Amino acid sequence: MFKTKLIVLLCSSLYAQSLFSANQKKNVLFIGVDDLRPALGCYGNDQVKSPAIDKFASQSVVFTQAYCQYPVCNPSRRSLLSGLRPQRFEYNKLLKEVAPDHITMPGYFKRNGYYTASIGKLYHGKGEDFASWTYLDQVGPWQNYGNPENYKKKPMPTLEYEDLPDSVYSDGKVTQIAIKKIRENKGGPFFIGVGYRKPHLPFAAPKKYWDLYDLKKIRIPLDISAPEGCATYVYHWSEMFAYTPTAFDRKDDDLIKVPIDNNTLQELTHGYYACVSFIDAQINLLLSELKKQGLDKNTVVVIWADHGWNLGEQHIIGKHNLYEFSCRVPLIIFDPENPNKGKTCSSFAELVDLFPTLSELCGLPAPPEYDGKSLVPLLKDQGSSVQDYAYTSYRPFSKGVSTMLGTSLRSKEYRFTEWRDIQNNEIKGEELYRLNSRENEKVNLVNKAEYQELVSKYSGIVKDSIKSWKMFNKGK
Repeated sequence: MFKTKLIVLLCSSLYAQSLFSANQKKNVLFIGVDDLRPALGCYGNDQVKSPAIDKFASQSVVFTQAYCQYPVCNPSRRSLLSGLRPQRFEYNKLLKEVAPDHITMPGYFKRNGYYTASIGKLYHGKGEDFASWTYLDQVGPWQNYGNPENYKKKPMPTLEYEDLPDSVYSDGKVTQIAIKKIRENKGGPFFIGVGYRKPHLPFAAPKKYWDLYDLKKIRIPLDISAPEGCATYVYHWSEMFAYTPTAFDRKDDDLIKVPIDNNTLQELTHGYYACVSFIDAQINLLLSELKKQGLDKNTVVVIWADHGWNLGEQHIIGKHNLYEFSCRVPLIIFDPENPNKGKTCSSFAELVDLFPTLSELCGLPAPPEYDGKSLVPLLKDQGSSVQDYAYTSYRPFSKGVSTMLGTSLRSKEYRFTEWRDIQNNEIKGEELYRLNSRENEKVNLVNKAEYQELVSKYSGIVKDSIKSWKMFNKGK
């Protein structure tokens, strides 16, 4: 009799535990890294030292063909956090200006009972989406120097390698605040967004991360020329103008003609890698705290970047272009319930897909309005697909070309870009590059006779896609 009662009690206890687990909402740790190109060890780069991210990738699903919707911080972040393509709010307008009633991803989680925190750089600007966050701290200054004297220099230095602790830097402070919020809300459910500014310019990180690399052994691209026959709209401006020393001088207005010094590029690459390793150390602290609190078993973790970064490829140091290294982004998703660990998925994913994906993973109803597609089918089966193409757009702001709007379609083998003058709706340029080959964005194929059928096909798809991305304020 006693044994029978004991078995019944044990079964009842286990049932209660499983019922609690089933009813408990998953947490979300949403980690954004600024300007991070897919050049980590888990993406096949043997130069970058990112052990924490690589270990995390071995427990997650890595999307090797993920793309941003705009290769600039502000519109990219607004797009992924709203679940809407940037065309819907005319790129540079605040979402609240054109769609005040639209609920964003953090707002949707908050509406469904989540504590929501934004720590560091989630949105680019300070005046956006306040109501969606239970707690908001952007933590500045954004340049993130360790030595305060560097803020006073005009122009400010591109590189800084002070022998200082991580906690002196803004990104180090972000980590400590995030850890505090995880501890305070470990009862959940929470949606904690952590936004790191590095490796955004300037390349400032504690000296110990620079010391991880031997400058003389850092490899740079063998070919740093602009593509043959390319459209030149993205070659009139560079972020590097704001810093010294630079590869370009501010007086230069046709950067295709200005050579990039290999030694300078190697130094810049060294700084970029040091910043990546610095952020990797911060992510290690975050993930370690999550495990320490026992939250790794009930927390979806996402590591993403708002866009990539060219390190000399296509004769560009920076983003603000529609080439592969700036459009493609790291995207790694960990779901504690997903048995697929350490898997890679080469099917297309877009940052705009994160809103419906996280909603589904956390068992929330489908959001009322969004443009992306849930990636949950790809988390379950890496060989499946939810879309045939990925899209990225960009409008340069340089004098003389600011009316040009580029819309780029990425297929499995090609990248097709259409440049349209928005003043008269005229197509002013087209680019077609074959990827995954030795011709990787080296020669514009758009005028070659054997590619005309493909150009016509992709042009039609882009035209139809643009029509489907209706702006909220289309009547203005």
